[in-house]
Amino acid sequence: MLTSDFLFGIVVGMLMAGIAGWFVNLYRNWLKARDAYKKPQTIVHTTSKTPKQVGKEADAASFKILVLNISIFIVAWLVIELFLPEVAQLVRTIFRSLINPLLG
Repeated sequence: MLTSDFLFGIVVGMLMAGIAGWFVNLYRNWLKARDAYKKPQTIVHTTSKTPKQVGKEADAASFKILVLNISIFIVAWLVIELFLPEVAQLVRTIFRSLINPLLG
């Protein structure tokens, strides 16, 4: 017999997988739009987009990817700060020891 905790876990797991899958798909679409600018474009047919429009979309996708990567880094650091303060202190100490000789 399935318990309510087990069913709750399945529902939450499916929800989390769906959300993660949506973000992965969104990220892949951004990568595809960013890389479209570098791919050769055939001229044998008419397109609805000019090369400048493709370039603008590539720039926008690159910016979105950059913002997403920075956001992931910030969220990961916040999680480390909240749940693993010893690790955060160690990382800060290592960075200080690397930066202080550069600053003098």
